[in-house]
Amino acid sequence: MAKLPEMIGKYKITAEIAKGGMGAVYKAVHPTLKRFVIIKKLTLRGNAAITERFKREARIMMDFRNDRIVQVYDHFKEGNSYYIVQEFVDGMSLDKLIVRERYLPNDVTLLIFRDCCRALKHAHDRNVIHRDIKPANILLSKNGEVKLVDFGIAVSGEDSEEALTRDGMTLGTPSYMAPEQFENSKNVDKRADVYSLGVMLYEMATGKKPFPGSFSADSIALIQKGKYPSLRKANPKASPIISRIVRKAMHFKPARRYQDLSKPLKLLEKYFSKSGASTVRKRLKAMVNGQELKDSAPREHRSAAPLLTAVAAAALLLCAGGLYAYREGYFHEYLAPSRYGSLVASVRVKKGFKTPDETYVAAALFLDDGAEIPRADAEFVFRENKVLETANYFTLETRRRYLPPGHYRMKISLENEVYWETFYLAPRTVQRGTSTAAEGLRVGTGLTDYPTLPLSVTAAIRDAVSGRDIAFTAQSEVEVGGQWIPLDTAGGTLRTGMVHRFRFRHIGYHPREFDLMVAPFQTVLEIGVTLVPREGTVRVRTDTAGVELLVNGGKAYLRGGTGGGLTPVPRPDGEAVELVLPPGSHVISAKRGGAESELQILVRSDTSREVSITYDKQSKTLRLTASGQ
Repeated sequence: MAKLPEMIGKYKITAEIAKGGMGAVYKAVHPTLKRFVIIKKLTLRGNAAITERFKREARIMMDFRNDRIVQVYDHFKEGNSYYIVQEFVDGMSLDKLIVRERYLPNDVTLLIFRDCCRALKHAHDRNVIHRDIKPANILLSKNGEVKLVDFGIAVSGEDSEEALTRDGMTLGTPSYMAPEQFENSKNVDKRADVYSLGVMLYEMATGKKPFPGSFSADSIALIQKGKYPSLRKANPKASPIISRIVRKAMHFKPARRYQDLSKPLKLLEKYFSKSGASTVRKRLKAMVNGQELKDSAPREHRSAAPLLTAVAAAALLLCAGGLYAYREGYFHEYLAPSRYGSLVASVRVKKGFKTPDETYVAAALFLDDGAEIPRADAEFVFRENKVLETANYFTLETRRRYLPPGHYRMKISLENEVYWETFYLAPRTVQRGTSTAAEGLRVGTGLTDYPTLPLSVTAAIRDAVSGRDIAFTAQSEVEVGGQWIPLDTAGGTLRTGMVHRFRFRHIGYHPREFDLMVAPFQTVLEIGVTLVPREGTVRVRTDTAGVELLVNGGKAYLRGGTGGGLTPVPRPDGEAVELVLPPGSHVISAKRGGAESELQILVRSDTSREVSITYDKQSKTLRLTASGQ
């Protein structure tokens, strides 16, 4: 285990929060503010575009001054790494709160949403589009503050996006991306952020994402058509104002959405002018701290209310209590058990391919009258039952529904299977006396194995440096029965539900091989492959010390070969140095004092060139000459 660094720059490190292949996240102490900060580290050995995005994130966030956006205090380079120093938020992320609470109360949901709108409007007013709004990027402090974070893939009108995002490139988190973001992340505007906010609002209010989290063609088609379960069906207790905002913000056509955040903010400011945000903030604070909110406000002395007011209040309370008892089933269970039976729809799914949120399941109930078989007026919403989870299976169930006794048919659609069951629903007075239906009749099925299907595979192959399409001249192969065969001749031999091994080759490029697991229900596989050109080398020699070497005008160059990444240009200082470069034309420059000279050199794959640098002391000039193939 690597030793925790004592210091990074001027910051004393107290803990390592996270670590990955490209860097780490530390908790540290600011030397002058005397408060905790977060330090994000990115090593320079990573992709050049990722490094540039990291630096851009620091520049963007340094310019923000908003209480609802995490403050960045500093950014710097030390050794082979870049660092961002930002505000430490003592609390939790919104996605973790949603998982813990299942879904959030209406007023808390709207408060968090309002604060996010304020933060994002601040960014939009400065021509910055976030492009990755999701609950994981919303931090909630123990004081009930809401903070927007992570502008890692944000785009600013002041920066060029050309080198970082190509036309047709997709950036973001699929479940929260606007339809137009799948087609081209480069040119999206603030309406894409508005859409993502709408998805997040839906999730806060229901505990579920409106669309599956997979990056499949079916999921993208649902998003692009705006086909998602109604918010009020997913949670009948959700506020109408939430449903109204979600419908407008999540419209699949950008022109039909809120064009900016001014209108939803105006609506929310009006809402909180009546209900009061400070009380809701206390409730959010209690939730983040895992506490029950207690009403500590002193009671005012009040005289006896008029009799009419008391009667009206009692009637209202009785009505509300009756409605609650009816919705929760107490009326059916204890006051009319002979007139209603209890029904639960349940499905059991084998783990390994889809999460509960990604699993498609729906149920429809019909009256089995022996003639018309009309559909019953009953809605079924499935949620995961954690109590019934095992090592190999998870269970999705509906809430108990109370229906008049009688003969019914139920249709359950589970992924690519359809299940029908005919049954008699007995009244609760009878169900309670049976061992199988004491808690209510359970109707359902299980999906244990997906049938394998024919698999169609296509590959798009590009040059990793230039992005040029090289599929026509490349060799695409798949391993079948221990032998490599051309991909275009594999035909019906490839099946779903298996791991397939692919190989891609091209003259002048490093070959690539990798294994891909294809789920049983995934019948179309599209592979995007980039092949790295085989590198060439340039050995640079000089007869004098003090020479500074530049490649393509920079002190760091994009190293050729599969290692890739930006590499500092070494100093010759009387010794030969080797540059590993991708094939193509490169400019080698040399500086010494006021003398400068440069040479354009063509590098080919698997070849070596030599460059000599000589210095004339009398004329104080540099000369570069090349030799080799």
